[in-house]
Amino acid sequence: MTDTITVSSTNGAWLRIDGDYIPAVLDGTAYQVPGTLPPLEQPGVASDATVIGEVQVTATGPGTYTSPPVAHPHAGFVTWVWEVRLTSQPDEYRDYIANDWADNYGIPLESTSVRWPISVTSEVREYNVHPNGRAFDTIEVTGFPENHGDFTGDGYWGADLDVITHTVYGPFDTDTVLTDELVVDDAPVLTVLTTPARNGTYQLGYTDADQIRPTEPGYYVIVSDFAGDDRVQPFRSSPADILERFYVPQPPAPGVEVTVTTKATPEAFVGDPISDTAIVEGHVPDGAYLVFRAYGPYSEQPMMGEEGEPFFISDEIPVDGAGEYESGVTSVDTAGLVFWVETLHAPDGAVLAEGFIGAPGETTIVHERPTDVTVTTKAVPEVTLGDPAHDVAIVTGDVPEGAMLVFQAYRQTGAEAVCDVENLVFDTHDELIPVTGAGEYVSAEVVFEEVGTYFWIETLYDRDGEMLHRGECGAAGETTKVVEKPVTPSGPPSLAVTGAGWSWAGIIAALMLTATGGILWFGRKLALYRERTGYVRDEDLAAELEELTQE
Repeated sequence: MTDTITVSSTNGAWLRIDGDYIPAVLDGTAYQVPGTLPPLEQPGVASDATVIGEVQVTATGPGTYTSPPVAHPHAGFVTWVWEVRLTSQPDEYRDYIANDWADNYGIPLESTSVRWPISVTSEVREYNVHPNGRAFDTIEVTGFPENHGDFTGDGYWGADLDVITHTVYGPFDTDTVLTDELVVDDAPVLTVLTTPARNGTYQLGYTDADQIRPTEPGYYVIVSDFAGDDRVQPFRSSPADILERFYVPQPPAPGVEVTVTTKATPEAFVGDPISDTAIVEGHVPDGAYLVFRAYGPYSEQPMMGEEGEPFFISDEIPVDGAGEYESGVTSVDTAGLVFWVETLHAPDGAVLAEGFIGAPGETTIVHERPTDVTVTTKAVPEVTLGDPAHDVAIVTGDVPEGAMLVFQAYRQTGAEAVCDVENLVFDTHDELIPVTGAGEYVSAEVVFEEVGTYFWIETLYDRDGEMLHRGECGAAGETTKVVEKPVTPSGPPSLAVTGAGWSWAGIIAALMLTATGGILWFGRKLALYRERTGYVRDEDLAAELEELTQE
């Protein structure tokens, strides 16, 4: 980053010696403006401004000069302050300079906006969508300054643009056109949705006002677009992003009674479990079964006939009607593309329906697992309903500058671990936690509203929003159980006072003996009762106490 300055004399003609202008040395200092807003012009430098570079320019007469470059380490505003210092002038020319001079700090023309880079990552919920069905998308936005959307401009710097546009392009006859070279201005448009231009997680398609409802078969892609403003760089997501595509299959041809569509794990790290799901529709004969095959990993899609042998073949999975059927899980030890192929067989082995390499929804992108940073976790294992819970991420290794951590919690309702948008109850994407190095990082406290089991997932991003690590649903140490508040039993009833003629010593001795034996006898009775009937709270035993004491 450089600065261009125009230099002139303010008190008459620039002096010359023997026809040559007297040189003047100007000292320039570039300051990182604190915060995220433009600087206010003022005499003297703001006390909390940070020096990021110092340069000198020698003016050999009136004119325009360009400073040496200065690197800017962070996004935000940078402002220059220029000075003429007598101490910086050569000895032989110092007497020709009237006195020290400095311009103001924060002059708009002397300030530069180093615009913030943002990232928009997203994933459609399902790859295959039925005609006239609905598609759903989850958008995660990072990188905006925390107060983006609040700055209304100051007369020189423009106001924030507080909108990100999400355009659903399609239908396309083939997904081969969905590349970075796609001219979106000429592409068909299904619908256009918007979200605020602020950090956070946004869900598209979940309300009547923002439905994504394709009516024609073909391929669709969602492209997110931020036009940019004076504080933030423009951004457009890639039409080639496979996680932002969905497919509407052609309706079955006349006479075809069964169809199969699929949705494989869209992406994973090396070693993570991956799987495929077949969605069977129509009339399925008794005894039909499915077989899944996985091929790869490949660096790119293989040509037909060159895919080789599958590395995974599922068991024969009985199909007893329309519904969803799981392949079972597998994993790979290298990065690349994994292609799934499902085959539906009749009882005699005849093929009723079969996929193909590269079919919609049948690709898993496997990423290398980052090796220079690891994250383990330890959530609060149990809390009482109404008490706060939290998760702790333990980060080790070489953490890149600008890394950020996110915690999410999902309420479980069945035996199978499920962590998706429908059961998400806590999310810190709108309050990213900076990760400055190895150490422990604690999530915000959350009070869960229902008794039950909650699974935590932690995600580590780099400064550009690329995922470095994501925990697994149901991983060890990532469970919080919320239990009912214990009920405090009421105290025992007081003894009645009688007029019997017992001595105090005898009464005390008898009470001690009776209490000791009675406690042992009654405790044994109560244990046997609970063994027969299961655990019963003390306060619910009122009706049974009399019966127990009579036995």
